[in-house]
Amino acid sequence: MRSIRVLPYVISAALMALIASTVVAENTDSRSASYFPAAEVATAFSTGAALLENEHYRVIASRRDKTGDAEVHARETDVFYVVSGQAEFVTGGRMLSPYAISADETRATGIVDGKQQTVSAGDVIVVPANTPHWFKSVSGPFLYFTVKPIAAPEIAK
Repeated sequence: MRSIRVLPYVISAALMALIASTVVAENTDSRSASYFPAAEVATAFSTGAALLENEHYRVIASRRDKTGDAEVHARETDVFYVVSGQAEFVTGGRMLSPYAISADETRATGIVDGKQQTVSAGDVIVVPANTPHWFKSVSGPFLYFTVKPIAAPEIAK
């Protein structure tokens, strides 16, 4: 029975590794693996902090205690793996009162006419670049890993 409970974590790790490996450009330099002990991950989840960032991807121990703004990213795909909590998540549709926070990201007060679904522990969500998304409501704390592969500017257009 234990192997069945561990399976979602194995699948999640494999998915994240696959995404990260497809984003990183060919490089003959030596690389080292990144290891984050449980205590460091727990600390990151307490505030919602990045575990690893570079020009190709970010890995974040994300935390939400309440709803936030809707978002759309021009160059980033979001891959979420829900660890705990529950949320109503909306994708697609039209953003309400959008405003740019950078050249590559727009936020809004909400989304209308999107697809809404309940997400909870064990769920994986993949939101492609240029897709509006919004945590409409959150039963907190809502903890989830976020992997953000970042497309090169010429690919994003």
